[in-house]
Amino acid sequence: KDSIFAEHQRLARIISKNIVAPLAFKDDKAAIEILKSVSSVSAIDAVYIHGEDDKVFVKLGNIPLQSHHGMHSKPAANGNFLHHIFQGRSLYISEPIILDQKAIGRVHLEFNLNRLRSGLQNIVVLGIVLTLILLVISSIIATWVAGVLSRPILGLASHMKTVSEDQDYALRVEKEANDEVGLLVDGFNSMLSTIEE
Repeated sequence: KDSIFAEHQRLARIISKNIVAPLAFKDDKAAIEILKSVSSVSAIDAVYIHGEDDKVFVKLGNIPLQSHHGMHSKPAANGNFLHHIFQGRSLYISEPIILDQKAIGRVHLEFNLNRLRSGLQNIVVLGIVLTLILLVISSIIATWVAGVLSRPILGLASHMKTVSEDQDYALRVEKEANDEVGLLVDGFNSMLSTIEE
């Protein structure tokens, strides 16, 4: 929650710094343009700019102003004023608008966290799907490698059984590679040659 709040609080601070002049000069058209440009960057459900009289100067969004618009006046347990509230699936942020070290209004933002939750769910689903795909690919590769490694050994074992059952010492195993299994095949063929003599 802290990282979600910190990210959205930065946006509230950016708005509060950019809205100073339009609020000070009561230029609602410039204020709306600033809100439009910022709201396209983030998933903001509603933005309210309040003047010194706590009346809404401008707003952007179709969500009716909730009771949390007065949260700046509710002191928290430590005596500071509340600047954010998580309630249900929403985050409400209030940030003062400062001009010459005096609060001339405040920005009130409302975020619906369902979008964030939906994005996180999409990431989790993608992670699960990728994990399953990697498991299937690794199983296919493991099966192929096991076949490549065991085929020559199983072939040697089959010839050994044939020689043992039929007492046919003239049989020879064909060497497929010059690796450890190839050395084993050479040793077996050499042993059969010695026994045959």
